[in-house]
Amino acid sequence: MTENFILLVISNSNSNL
Repeated sequence: MTENFILLVISNSNSNL
């Protein structure tokens, strides 16, 4: 559960860049 959340945050960060 936590890992998926972290991956989601990283994905959003890359999308913003």
